[in-house]
Amino acid sequence: LNMQPILRYGADKSITWDLGDFQVTDRFGEILSGTSKGRLDDAAPGNALLPSGLQTKTKLNVGLQEVTQQPALAGYTSILSGRASLDINLDPKEKHPLFVQGRISGISPRAYPGQRQDYRFALQLTEPNEGVLGLGANLEAGSESRPTTSLQFKGQVRPNSEPLKFTADLTSPRISQGDIEMLRAAFQAPAQAVAKPPRQPATPAVHYSTTPRPPAPRLRRGR
Repeated sequence: LNMQPILRYGADKSITWDLGDFQVTDRFGEILSGTSKGRLDDAAPGNALLPSGLQTKTKLNVGLQEVTQQPALAGYTSILSGRASLDINLDPKEKHPLFVQGRISGISPRAYPGQRQDYRFALQLTEPNEGVLGLGANLEAGSESRPTTSLQFKGQVRPNSEPLKFTADLTSPRISQGDIEMLRAAFQAPAQAVAKPPRQPATPAVHYSTTPRPPAPRLRRGR
């Protein structure tokens, strides 16, 4: 672990941190790297579903094969190669308190030797009303200019209601079964990962909806 953290304790019992550029390695090389800074305020009100006293901007770059071969995770996935990057922003003062954007580059599962695919995703959480969580998500696969799969999800849920109350809206202008199968195969245990037929072309649009909600988050380009 290579890190030079800076921690500050405030008179108001708050904690501010800046980890700078950190790196986690093993004898074969880098496993994970990134940056993180933020603030934890114990005095912030705690009635909200989302943490109201925590702010952070964190970026992570992860070697997927390197991480999943660590003893604690070995045997749970079937990833031959690939890297993932995550950009996490948490700020209770923002319109969308939690926003996560990421990219999986060149992932290759054991069931598809020689094949690689890129994925991009975004996730945002809001609390539009007391006791209600709003969720928006976006997933793309393939090239940014002509994705072979594009999925958008938006909905709301009341986590503390009995029975659980939720609304959902799933939309897909295009979807490739091969993209979904490859991603599923990568995150399956080796004993479960079985090779499938060649990847299929994108199928027509799919749409499922209950009560429509605000748009899912857009993927930011140029990353």
